[in-house]
Amino acid sequence: MSTSLRAISPQLAEILGEKQTTLRERQRALVQAGLLKSLPGRGRGAGVLATAESAAILLTSLLASVALVDAADLTHEMVQALPANSKKACSLTGAVNFLGALTEILSDPQTANRITRISASNYGTASIEYDNESRCGFVVLIADVPKMTVLAQNRTYSRFRVDISVLGQTLQEIATLLAKEVAK
Repeated sequence: MSTSLRAISPQLAEILGEKQTTLRERQRALVQAGLLKSLPGRGRGAGVLATAESAAILLTSLLASVALVDAADLTHEMVQALPANSKKACSLTGAVNFLGALTEILSDPQTANRITRISASNYGTASIEYDNESRCGFVVLIADVPKMTVLAQNRTYSRFRVDISVLGQTLQEIATLLAKEVAK
């Protein structure tokens, strides 16, 4: 049977420097929004399973929004963000969206070891920096237009740009934790 995100929340909280309650509240909001799937029951094998994808969605939520109130909406946008390059695939993972790239990174400690940092902004952009010089950029599109452009044209954007990053060492620790849980 698989382990739940809740069961590994003490380790995740320590790795991320967050409170367990913060992670559980985010997880609850993401389940309510349909971004995470929760299995019924209690104990092992119930709740949100601790997979690379569920951890990637939770981490994306932390990157996409500081505030819990808009975390689900911004997470939904960010997980669907598309590669900004002409090949329409992440140059590191080959993934066709941000969630796929982050899931791939968290599912393989060796890939996670290549990451320098992952950044996201409230303007609908994200980037994965790896091998100390390469970068895979992602952009949230609204009706085939970058979110940043839509916000500027409608003048509905905040004058505050928030950029949040998670360092490669943190991703390595999460990937290693998940690998250990899968091996159990």
